[in-house]
Amino acid sequence: MHSDDLLSISDAAKLSERSSSTIRRWIRDGKLTGHDGGAPAHGGSARVLVRRGDLTGLLAQSGQTPRSTGDSAPVHEVVETPGVADLSTVVQLMELRFDVERVKLTHQADTARLRLAHALEQLNESKRETVTEREEGHLMRLERDDWRNRHDALAAELKAMRQASGNRQTWWQKLLGGPAELPDFEN
Repeated sequence: MHSDDLLSISDAAKLSERSSSTIRRWIRDGKLTGHDGGAPAHGGSARVLVRRGDLTGLLAQSGQTPRSTGDSAPVHEVVETPGVADLSTVVQLMELRFDVERVKLTHQADTARLRLAHALEQLNESKRETVTEREEGHLMRLERDDWRNRHDALAAELKAMRQASGNRQTWWQKLLGGPAELPDFEN
């Protein structure tokens, strides 16, 4: 047995894309054989190692594929791994892995499409609000101009009335004995 063929628990977990506790459970359940890695130089318990071929064989026989956790082992490592004799099983494993990756990419594309649709919806809503605010502003300006025109017309009518009457008192001013001038309403 070559030392290159032995993997630590953490390396086996990375290769199979499982947790270290799953690798230990497989050793306890007898699915993998644990090998003594010798005592560490600075004390502690002996390291447990597993054969690379046993690990990939277990994955291939059980039909399991490595899970992608972001730091996955490339598929070619599974193919080049010594100890895997059944090539059709390895091909099935690779096909399953590719199917998983395709599903992940499809899911990511669908998620991106949903995000894009949501962003476009928000943009359109913002445009509608802007158009509504512009229309409201335009209506307010029209109303303001209408009131300004009314004011100007009434002020002109009042001025014309003043000029036509001169300083004479109206009948009601004579009746009340009020001032002879009309009040100035322009200001």
